[in-house]
Amino acid sequence: MSEVKVPKKKVLLTARQVGIIASFGGLAFAWSALGIQIPLVPPYIIDIREPLVSIVGLASGPWAGLITGIIVGFPIYPFINLPYYTILSFGAGVFSKKIWNASGWKRYLYLLVVFTVLEAALGGIWGSYSCSIEFGIPFWDMVNIWFFTPIMYIYIAEDVIACALAMKLVPSLMEPRWLWGGGEAPPTST
Repeated sequence: MSEVKVPKKKVLLTARQVGIIASFGGLAFAWSALGIQIPLVPPYIIDIREPLVSIVGLASGPWAGLITGIIVGFPIYPFINLPYYTILSFGAGVFSKKIWNASGWKRYLYLLVVFTVLEAALGGIWGSYSCSIEFGIPFWDMVNIWFFTPIMYIYIAEDVIACALAMKLVPSLMEPRWLWGGGEAPPTST
């Protein structure tokens, strides 16, 4: 008798990636659906969604980040939050391997640069534009609030500190093994 070889199916997301999306994305969705938040200068808030979507992007890659951003963006103001969290998590995933492969202080510098650029573009441009449409606040007032108050820097610190701690404390979770074609490579660390 001859053995029948079944070709392996290529998957977009592995069980590990789906688990990370379900746990972190589900927690962020539930948190925002409950409305637990710290208000800043209106309409800005601080909640747990920001660091969680960043961690998912870094740990699981851009495809998992894209899905997590969609899940997390719906409960509160989807017109504003859906693109914001989707692009934030996707962008973190795109640069995750570069950040991970850096050592020492360079890793933290890369984290700082990546999240500064993402927050400047997303909060400064998209956030200001969408808030001006959603809430009727003039666009340039929103730009001034974002860049010339501590809000942007609070968001950057929230991302960088959470991701740096996660990379230090749970490296087996944070090691980016994702592949552009889908799936993951085997872990390199023990």
